[in-house]
Amino acid sequence: MQKLMLDIGHEFKNIDLLKTALTHSSYANENKTQSYERLEFLGDAVLSSVVADFLYNNYKTRDEGYLTNLRSKIVKRETLNVVAKEIGLDKLVNLPIHTTSHNLNVYGNAFEALIGAIYLDKG
Repeated sequence: MQKLMLDIGHEFKNIDLLKTALTHSSYANENKTQSYERLEFLGDAVLSSVVADFLYNNYKTRDEGYLTNLRSKIVKRETLNVVAKEIGLDKLVNLPIHTTSHNLNVYGNAFEALIGAIYLDKG
């Protein structure tokens, strides 16, 4: 986890937020702990807002339809899955040991949860 914090440029004050962001619901159920689902909800909203703000300020001559379309391409699940793997979340997400195949969106979901965790940790 230390490498992840270094890679993303954020050292968590509350490491439990990071641990939760990396915990899939099936693992959480087996281990009686919290899953990343609530953080994922928050991270999805934060990410969408940040991307919308960036696009709004950097594409000043483009209309709402263009901005909406571009934002949806950036925050779509497939893109988030790729980004998550690029920063190594696929090696850090807590999944049950017996899991052989799982939802392909796990890592994108964990990425959104990570964003939610960073948002809360920064205050």
